[in-house]
This record gives sequence, structure tokens and C-alpha cells, in this order.
Amino acid sequence: MIRRTAASTIMVALLSGAATGPVEHSLAIRLTPQVSGGAVDGIVVQETFDVEALLAGATLVSLPMVSQSVPGVLDDPATLVASDPSGPLPLAMVEDPVDPSGIKQDRHWRTSRATGGRITVTYMARPRAITPETKPAALIDMRTEGQGVYGSTQMLLALPEGGWPRKVTIDWDLAAMAPGSRAVTSFGEGNSTTTLDADTLAYGYFMAGPWQKLPPTADRGFMVYYLTPPAFDLDAAAQDVAATYRYATRFFGTAPQPFRALMRTTQRFQGGGGGGRNSFIFGTVKGEGREPDEINALLTHEALHNWINAMKKGPQGAWFDEGATNYYTAILPYRIGRRSIAQVEAQIGEWTSNYYGNARRTMGEDAARAAFWTDADAQMLPYSRGPLYIALVDARLRAISGGRKRVDPLVRTMVHAIRDGTASEDMWLSLVSQALGERGRQDFADLKAGRMLDLPADLFGPCFRREAGPVRRYSPGFRIETGTDGRRTAGPVRPGSPAATAGLTRGDEILNWADLDGAARQPGAAVSLRIRQAGTLRDVHLEPWGPARDGFRWGASTPRPAVCNL
Repeated sequence: MIRRTAASTIMVALLSGAATGPVEHSLAIRLTPQVSGGAVDGIVVQETFDVEALLAGATLVSLPMVSQSVPGVLDDPATLVASDPSGPLPLAMVEDPVDPSGIKQDRHWRTSRATGGRITVTYMARPRAITPETKPAALIDMRTEGQGVYGSTQMLLALPEGGWPRKVTIDWDLAAMAPGSRAVTSFGEGNSTTTLDADTLAYGYFMAGPWQKLPPTADRGFMVYYLTPPAFDLDAAAQDVAATYRYATRFFGTAPQPFRALMRTTQRFQGGGGGGRNSFIFGTVKGEGREPDEINALLTHEALHNWINAMKKGPQGAWFDEGATNYYTAILPYRIGRRSIAQVEAQIGEWTSNYYGNARRTMGEDAARAAFWTDADAQMLPYSRGPLYIALVDARLRAISGGRKRVDPLVRTMVHAIRDGTASEDMWLSLVSQALGERGRQDFADLKAGRMLDLPADLFGPCFRREAGPVRRYSPGFRIETGTDGRRTAGPVRPGSPAATAGLTRGDEILNWADLDGAARQPGAAVSLRIRQAGTLRDVHLEPWGPARDGFRWGASTPRPAVCNL
């Protein structure tokens, strides 16, 4: 149960007595939201943890200043204070050099004298102030929504330097929040105690306030939490993904675990989604509907990251992390009757257009990984080339075994290795080499080098046929933004893009914005947009597609065979 005690004063507990013998590796976190004018204006964070003897100048805790272009939670870093068994513990703050890319810059607090035993650190974390100029970025910042607050643990928590793994207790005091407020984190509803390493603790999310949950009474499996009721059928989406999640638990051979999806609602587009430990957070725009296929695919993809994740040894292997996840986002729901052939065809169509129509399609994997945060085309490769490569391995195995062998056992082996920290690209190369010999080694070498994949006609089995021809990638060059007044306007327009060629500029109101979504589902289709530009109504002709490049498409076979073997 969450304690609801008075929270008008913040008191740092000073614990007396020097530590003797081995310290207990624990971390007790107390989170106390503060409210002003009906909205959360800060969270008092109090952390108590044990440390071995530290010399003066040792790093005690660290906290992000900036991560993935998202600012940290400390308005005034000097307000972070600490104490040890001897009393107040003076700290010296050191900042990392400025990262021009905005990917990572941390603050570190170092001890100004020797210390040890039980340490208490206290500070005030402030939610991010959102303005019309706030750009979409990773969904890790701390924000308010109505009477609630949410964010990522990596931005909220100042983590001790050593002593991991730790027994982590998270204790919420919601006395100041609205009646009916509850808390949830990636690690449980309400207060929780879990043994975690530092990376896993930072790889989480939280939400506090009068949230609701789907399914309402669930305590395991797939669950969605939200503060603002959506303008689409979230209940149906939750049921769809929950069915796939149950199947995936059996498919990957793991024990059932709860998976928590947190939905944040903003006035305009502020990012897609981000994964955490048995959890993820995703964004939606207030008052906007979502296509069932789109929201189901998003939630399924992120839920499958519970199993398919980054490799800890060597290169992270985004081709596997995102590629295998995208592949099974289409395939697993189909196997249990939650997707039709037409829906699978649509997802395959996204992969092929984003691969063959990509200006970076011959960029090697290592170069694409290095450019992931600065080049939108490079960022797309793991999500398109990745699933096509996984499908290629599956097709090779089916071909040499008369349809009996699949890629599934290889992926399961990698999933279990990812969970125990032994997965690597070398392990994958060994698996495909044993299964396919020189053909498997060559296909993987092509993937890594950026050579065009040798994809066979029966890549997706007998229910799909291959067609050669020009392929264009959906790339209008701007995103539609929703204002606080509900108007849809053009966001920043990329120079040289189809939108720029059509004469769109940032801030133009788009009256028939839904027509653009329709064009996105019809490869090569053009659209006539009715816009209000500088107070004048006019029509613009937009072809929201990149240049045509040679490639292949896979369409559903007619008539369809009785067994698709997907």
C-alpha cells in the first residue's frame, strides 16, 4: 500500500554510527510529489543507500543533464544535498564536457571528504516546461498531464556509483496529490522492492496520479496505464496485444511476467514510444484517433522488446533488436489469428518501401549505427533491412529442409543469451553458419557491409508473390502538428522534400489533414491539400514519396494456398 502521510516538510534522515563489515547493497527511494495549483510542480526525491569506504574526491552519485536531447530534472543542481553518519556531507559537482549532439551529458557529485556507511541524498526534481517550440524527442523527460506526472527513471534518479546490484525499494508518498491517485513504475504498482542492477533501474518509467488501467483488474500479462481517456479504442488494442503477449511468453519459453505500457497524451506530436524493463511508454495526441492496425503494431512491437533486445557484448546489433522485433510483430499475431494476410502484407510493404526506397540502403551496419541519431534514413535501416534479413534466414532454412526448419529456434537462442548477457553478433554468426554453412555466413556479411540482400521470390512463403519494379518510400518531408486550439498545421519542412517542392511552410494550417494519412497507405499516391497560408486559402499538390529506386514488392498470392507457413 502507498503511504499517504503529510508531505509539507522535507527532512533528510541523518543516521548515526559508522559502518562495520560488508555493507548491505540496498537503495531505498522515497518519492514525494509536490502540487501547486492542482498540478504537480516537483517530486522530492530522497535516496538512502550503503557505500563502501570512499576517499575524498570519489564520485557518489550521477544524474543526466541532457540525454537524447532531453533536459534533466534539476533546475538548481546545487540543491542536491547529502548526509552520512557524521552529518552533512559536502559535495563537489562536476559536469561532463558539452556533447554537441545532445546525446549524453551527466553531472557527477563527488565527496569533499572521506565517507562510508549509509548515505542519504535529497533533491527536488522538476517537470519539464513544454512550449510550442518543444521539439519531439525520446520519451524520457518528466512531464505533467492533468493532475498526474510521469517520466523515466533514468532522468529522475541520481544513481550511486557502485554497489550494484542492489535491493531497490521504491516508496511513494502521494498525500499532496488528487484523491484517487496511485503510482506505478516498470517494477510494480504502488510501492515495490526488486533486486536490480544500475542499468535496469535506469531503464524504467513511472506514472503517478489518478490513472486508469486496461484491463482494469489485471495484475500480470500486458497492461496499459493512462491519465487522459483516448479518442480511439484503446481497450480493443490492449486485448489484441495481450493475446499476442501470452502467446509470445510460450513461444520464447519464459515465465509469465507483467508488462506495463504507459500512455502519455500531449497537445501535439511529441514522440512515438520508448522501451523499458518489462515496460514501455508511448505518446498520443489529445483528441486524435488512431488506426487500429497502427496502434496494434506499435504496442505489439514494444511488448516484444520484453524478449528481443540489445546485445550487451560488442556492437548492439540494432539489425537484430529492431529487425527481429519488427518481423515477429507481423508474424506472431498472424499465427494466432489476430492478423489477416492483408495486414501482414501491409507490414511487409512498409519494410520493402523503407528498404528499397531508402537513400542509405547500401550503408553498412556499423556506419548506420553511428549515424542513427543524426540521419533519419540511417535510423530507418534496422526497422526495414533488419526484418527482411530475418525473413531471409527463415527462407533459407525452409528451402533446405522442405519447410520443416524455421528461424524461430535461432532467435529463441539469441533471446535467452540476451537475457543472461552472453549474446553477441559472433554468436549469431555461429548459429547461422551451423544452420546454413557458407550461405549463412555470406548473407550476414552482406547485411553488415550494406550490400543489397539477395532476397528470394519465396521470401515469405507460398502466400506471397514477388514483383520487381520501382519502389518509392513515403517521405513527405514534414509532420502534422496539433495546436492547443485543435488546428492541424505543418511542422518544420525539410528543405528539398516533396512538401518544400509543393510550397508548404511551417505553420500552414492543413484543413484536410486526414487525406495525407490515406495517401500514405497507397504507394505512389498523390494528394491535394487544402491549406490556409498567411490567411489565404489555397490548394497544393503533394506527392509525398521519395525518388523511385529499383527493388521488389511482395503481394498476397491469388488464389491463396491453404497453408501459408508464416
